[in-house]
Amino acid sequence: MYNHILIADDSSTSRMIIQRCLQIVGLSEATFYEAGDGIEALDLLNRHPEIDLIVTDINMPKMDGANFIRRMKADPVLSQKDVIVVSSVLSGPLIDALQELKVKGMIKKPINPQELYKVLKG
Repeated sequence: MYNHILIADDSSTSRMIIQRCLQIVGLSEATFYEAGDGIEALDLLNRHPEIDLIVTDINMPKMDGANFIRRMKADPVLSQKDVIVVSSVLSGPLIDALQELKVKGMIKKPINPQELYKVLKG
Protein backbone atom coordinates (compact mmCIF):
# COMPACT_ATOMS: atom_id res chain seq x y z
CA MET A 1 0.00 0.00 0.00
CA TYR A 2 2.17 2.89 1.25
CA ASN A 3 5.88 2.46 1.86
CA HIS A 4 7.07 6.00 2.64
CA ILE A 5 4.90 8.23 4.81
CA LEU A 6 5.35 11.87 5.78
CA ILE A 7 3.64 13.06 8.97
CA ALA A 8 3.42 16.86 9.27
CA ASP A 9 2.28 18.22 12.63
CA ASP A 10 3.83 20.79 14.97
CA SER A 11 3.19 18.48 17.94
CA SER A 12 5.70 15.66 18.35
CA THR A 13 3.12 13.82 20.46
CA SER A 14 0.57 13.99 17.62
CA ARG A 15 3.17 12.77 15.14
CA MET A 16 3.92 9.81 17.41
CA ILE A 17 0.21 8.96 17.82
CA ILE A 18 -0.42 9.19 14.06
CA GLN A 19 2.57 6.96 13.34
CA ARG A 20 1.35 4.42 15.89
CA CYS A 21 -2.13 4.41 14.33
CA LEU A 22 -0.61 3.88 10.87
CA GLN A 23 1.41 0.97 12.23
CA ILE A 24 -1.69 -0.55 13.87
CA VAL A 25 -3.63 -0.49 10.57
CA GLY A 26 -0.91 -2.44 8.78
CA LEU A 27 1.76 0.05 7.77
CA SER A 28 4.36 -1.03 10.32
CA GLU A 29 6.95 -1.72 7.62
CA ALA A 30 6.73 1.79 6.17
CA THR A 31 9.50 4.36 6.45
CA PHE A 32 8.27 7.43 8.33
CA TYR A 33 9.37 11.04 7.87
CA GLU A 34 8.38 13.85 10.22
CA ALA A 35 7.91 17.58 9.70
CA GLY A 36 6.91 20.27 12.21
CA ASP A 37 5.40 22.66 9.64
CA GLY A 38 4.49 22.99 5.97
CA ILE A 39 7.85 24.43 4.90
CA GLU A 40 9.71 21.50 6.44
CA ALA A 41 7.19 19.11 4.85
CA LEU A 42 7.70 20.58 1.34
CA ASP A 43 11.46 20.32 1.80
CA LEU A 44 11.19 16.65 2.79
CA LEU A 45 8.91 15.91 -0.18
CA ASN A 46 11.41 17.46 -2.55
CA ARG A 47 14.32 15.54 -1.00
CA HIS A 48 12.42 12.23 -0.78
CA PRO A 49 10.36 11.70 -3.95
CA GLU A 50 9.60 8.16 -2.75
CA ILE A 51 7.13 9.53 -0.15
CA ASP A 52 3.74 8.23 -1.26
CA LEU A 53 1.42 9.34 1.57
CA ILE A 54 1.22 12.58 3.53
CA VAL A 55 -0.70 12.89 6.80
CA THR A 56 -0.89 16.53 7.83
CA ASP A 57 -2.37 18.78 10.47
CA ILE A 58 -3.86 22.16 9.53
CA ASN A 59 -2.71 24.39 12.40
CA MET A 60 1.08 24.62 12.12
CA PRO A 61 3.55 27.52 12.38
CA LYS A 62 5.44 29.05 9.41
CA MET A 63 3.16 27.39 6.82
CA ASP A 64 -0.15 25.84 7.80
CA GLY A 65 -1.48 22.58 6.42
CA ALA A 66 -3.94 24.16 3.97
CA ASN A 67 -1.21 26.27 2.32
CA PHE A 68 1.14 23.29 2.35
CA ILE A 69 -1.45 21.19 0.50
CA ARG A 70 -2.13 24.04 -1.98
CA ARG A 71 1.59 24.36 -2.73
CA MET A 72 1.93 20.60 -3.06
CA LYS A 73 -1.10 20.27 -5.37
CA ALA A 74 0.28 23.06 -7.59
CA ASP A 75 3.35 20.92 -8.36
CA PRO A 76 2.74 18.37 -11.16
CA VAL A 77 4.78 15.64 -9.44
CA LEU A 78 3.77 16.27 -5.82
CA SER A 79 0.08 16.66 -6.72
CA GLN A 80 -0.14 12.91 -7.40
CA LYS A 81 0.58 11.98 -3.78
CA ASP A 82 -2.23 11.01 -1.41
CA VAL A 83 -2.97 13.41 1.46
CA ILE A 84 -4.91 12.74 4.65
CA VAL A 85 -5.73 15.67 6.92
CA VAL A 86 -5.88 15.03 10.67
CA SER A 87 -7.02 18.16 12.49
CA SER A 88 -9.12 19.50 15.33
CA VAL A 89 -10.34 22.44 13.21
CA LEU A 90 -12.29 20.69 10.46
CA SER A 91 -15.35 22.80 9.63
CA GLY A 92 -17.60 23.51 6.64
CA PRO A 93 -15.52 26.01 4.62
CA LEU A 94 -12.24 24.21 5.36
CA ILE A 95 -13.75 20.83 4.45
CA ASP A 96 -15.00 22.29 1.16
CA ALA A 97 -11.56 23.75 0.38
CA LEU A 98 -9.82 20.46 1.19
CA GLN A 99 -12.27 18.52 -1.00
CA GLU A 100 -11.49 20.92 -3.86
CA LEU A 101 -7.81 20.12 -3.33
CA LYS A 102 -8.72 16.42 -3.66
CA VAL A 103 -7.36 15.17 -0.36
CA LYS A 104 -7.83 11.44 0.17
CA GLY A 105 -9.58 11.97 3.48
CA MET A 106 -10.12 14.07 6.60
CA ILE A 107 -10.09 12.88 10.20
CA LYS A 108 -10.99 14.98 13.21
CA LYS A 109 -8.58 14.75 16.15
CA PRO A 110 -8.22 12.74 18.24
CA ILE A 111 -7.33 10.17 15.58
CA ASN A 112 -8.14 6.50 16.04
CA PRO A 113 -7.02 3.46 14.03
CA GLN A 114 -10.54 2.52 12.87
CA GLU A 115 -11.20 5.90 11.25
CA LEU A 116 -7.74 5.93 9.71
CA TYR A 117 -8.26 2.44 8.28
CA LYS A 118 -11.57 3.52 6.69
CA VAL A 119 -9.93 6.55 5.05
CA LEU A 120 -6.98 4.52 3.78
CA LYS A 121 -9.26 1.88 2.26
CA GLY A 122 -11.71 4.47 0.86
